[in-house]
Amino acid sequence: MIPTELQEPKELKEAFEVANQMTWTKKELEAYDARGIYIQDERGRIDYALEGGREIGEKIGLQKGEKIGFDKGKFEEKPGIARAMLKEGMKPDVIARLTGLAIDEI
Repeated sequence: MIPTELQEPKELKEAFEVANQMTWTKKELEAYDARGIYIQDERGRIDYALEGGREIGEKIGLQKGEKIGFDKGKFEEKPGIARAMLKEGMKPDVIARLTGLAIDEI
């Protein structure tokens, strides 16, 4: 047991944990190591799944966008064009109709 007053700083707590591990049997140490490896493996699986999910989501989003006629290059140009149209005095509803942007985006 670690006395409450010695649980801080973190280094003292770690030192007590290491000292405690020195009393463990070989079987207990192996179980502890196996648990650490299992936790790392699970973290790796989660990270891998998240990355894969992001990639799949991006692909699905691009495919859906292509189906409705979304052109990424043209979309990136539209806000600049819309600003220029506003400066020329065009009404937002006309700009929205011509660019495909929503009025709140203009």
